[in-house]
Amino acid sequence: MHDVLDNICESKITGADGFFLGVKLTKTELETIRMLIKKQWLERIDQQYPDLTHKFNDLGMERYHELSHSLDHSALWPKCARILPKSAVKIIRTMSLFTKLESFYGHFMLSDEENVGWEEMYWRLVRPNELSDVGPLHADAWFWALGHGCTPPNTVRIKVWIAIYCETGKNGLKLVPGSHNKEWRFHGEL
Repeated sequence: MHDVLDNICESKITGADGFFLGVKLTKTELETIRMLIKKQWLERIDQQYPDLTHKFNDLGMERYHELSHSLDHSALWPKCARILPKSAVKIIRTMSLFTKLESFYGHFMLSDEENVGWEEMYWRLVRPNELSDVGPLHADAWFWALGHGCTPPNTVRIKVWIAIYCETGKNGLKLVPGSHNKEWRFHGEL
C-alpha cells in the first residue's frame, strides 16, 4: 500500500495536476505547529503592542481578525517577522509530511531565501474580507524569475503550503491544475 501511495503522489506532483492533496499531518503534528506559530505570533504582538497581548491570547489566533483593527497589521507582519525560528523548523522537519517528501525526493534542504541562517519556514496571516492580505492570481515562479529571494543554482523548487486554520470550502489556497506546465506571460514593474 505504501508504494501505491508513493506512486500516486509522485505522478500527481510531476504529472498533469502539479499538486497532491493526499499527504496530511497528524492531529498532534498540526497542534504542535499551531503552538509554535502561536508562540511567535504572541511574542511579536507583545513586542509591539504589550497592552494588547492578553486580549489576543484570550481570543486566539484563529479569531485574530476580530481585534486586528487595533494594530497596524501590515507593519506588524512583514515576512521577516513570520519566519519560524530554527528550533521550530527542527521540530517540524521531523514530522510525517517531511518524512513522506523525503521518501519521494531523497534528502533535501529548505531554502534560506531571506538569509536568516537556517532553513526557512514561514506563515501567513490572512484576515477574512481583507483583499490586501491575499495576492492576485500568480505563479510563484514569477517572483523567483524576478529575483525575489536567494536560491542556490541547480536546484529544484517545490512549494509546500499547509493550511493551519481554515474552514473547509470557505478558504484556503486555490490552484489551477496543470498550470505548472504552461508558459505564462508576465512582466515585472518597480
